[in-house]
Amino acid sequence: PRPNGGRKGPARFHVPDAAIRTVADAEGASAFAADLHALCEAADAWAASHQSGPRPMVGIDAEWKPDVSSASNNPPALLQVATSGGLVWLVDIVSLCAAAPASAGAHVGRTLPAVL
Repeated sequence: PRPNGGRKGPARFHVPDAAIRTVADAEGASAFAADLHALCEAADAWAASHQSGPRPMVGIDAEWKPDVSSASNNPPALLQVATSGGLVWLVDIVSLCAAAPASAGAHVGRTLPAVL
């Protein structure tokens, strides 16, 4: 089916609440890393088998406080990752860094570059 039921305008997709995961601590980061790792393995298997069906994919978006002058340089605060497995991960970077920068960020930091 077409987004928006075929209506003109920007595409709108419904994401069920059950598909949204928040990552704000080490436990959430571990679950996120596991999902990304599984996605990487699925992509490798897809490429190795030369399948013609839909390939595993990921969509990424980031949000941050606007830089209002050349002196400001605000880092990303929220990373939004949607996987072809149907999950949407909301990675609260601010909370992860404040809660446990070494343990929580390490899981994601090792896995995310492989996906990108």
